[in-house]
Amino acid sequence: MLAQVFEKLPGLYRWVEYCYSHPALLFFGTSVLQSATGVQQGDPLGPLLFSLVLHPLARKIEAEFPDLDLCVWYLDDGTIIGPVDVVHKVFLLLEQDGPALGLHLNVKKNEIWWPNRASVDPFPAEVDRIDNAGVKLLGAPIGTKAFTMGFVKKKLDSLEAVCGTLKKVDNAQVEFALFRGCLSYNKINHLLRTCPPDLLQDALVEFDDHFQNMVAAILRVPCLTEDQWDQASLPVKLAGLGVNQTKVTAASAYVGSCTLTRV
Repeated sequence: MLAQVFEKLPGLYRWVEYCYSHPALLFFGTSVLQSATGVQQGDPLGPLLFSLVLHPLARKIEAEFPDLDLCVWYLDDGTIIGPVDVVHKVFLLLEQDGPALGLHLNVKKNEIWWPNRASVDPFPAEVDRIDNAGVKLLGAPIGTKAFTMGFVKKKLDSLEAVCGTLKKVDNAQVEFALFRGCLSYNKINHLLRTCPPDLLQDALVEFDDHFQNMVAAILRVPCLTEDQWDQASLPVKLAGLGVNQTKVTAASAYVGSCTLTRV
């Protein structure tokens, strides 16, 4: 790690060397433990330092296996897509070269999504085989419409369960602050930005109905008329409550995400 910082970010080297050249001491009762592996949890530089170490390995994979369709990493979460034999060779390379960089594959946490699975499977039995219907990648469903809708249904069920608990607060102002800040649109923003809107049409109606009912419950009224709901979904500066309607924002959220990833 220090060598990578010295090579690529020499301006940071002295600080990183000061922080990581010797093990940190962890005190547990009368025992003293040495934290001598990896970056410190909570260190703002931690993700950068980890990525610097992993970067040469990711570049080596791209150079040695040009037939891959995709090789992308988010810290230690790598996604490799390509022909079966090539992906298997990448798997073996990670097992061989990873430990020298501190990357030890937990085979049981590796997942394979193989919609056209053939009879010959070269991967270890411990690797988790994902059902052909779809796979969850960084919190986004990829697969059939049925798989996507099942994923969305679980998200909606989770929202309803949490919002049911929210009613126990018994303070409308606190309930609304928690709802708008943690449990409304921002709870599914990632889903809207990663799923094509045409796959979510039925789900969007359910999400909006759920949000509308929650606002009514917080306001202690039986229900909101459509005009009242439209008013509530306006920004605060326009005399609304700032609770977005997913049917209004879903398309622009997805298009905006696609545009940003192509820049």
